[in-house]
Amino acid sequence: MHPTIEFTQSDLGRIEVVFTLVREHDSEVYLDGTLVPYHSGRAVEHSFEIGWVDPHSADGEYWDDHWEQIEEDILKAFYNQKQAI
Repeated sequence: MHPTIEFTQSDLGRIEVVFTLVREHDSEVYLDGTLVPYHSGRAVEHSFEIGWVDPHSADGEYWDDHWEQIEEDILKAFYNQKQAI
């Protein structure tokens, strides 16, 4: 189960994120949010801010139960994509 993560640059310098995960029995988790840049003192880092979770997704509590893993997957995908550019 690997998520599909899409990034889109907004006019305000933020990065819009769409996260989709197809789970067992074809149940789907869909959410979106924003990567917000901040200065850590050494570099520009990003944090993920949840925007919307599809209430008709596989499990309405999926974000609550797995937010750390979702955020880690999103940031890892973003930094891997950023290095490839």
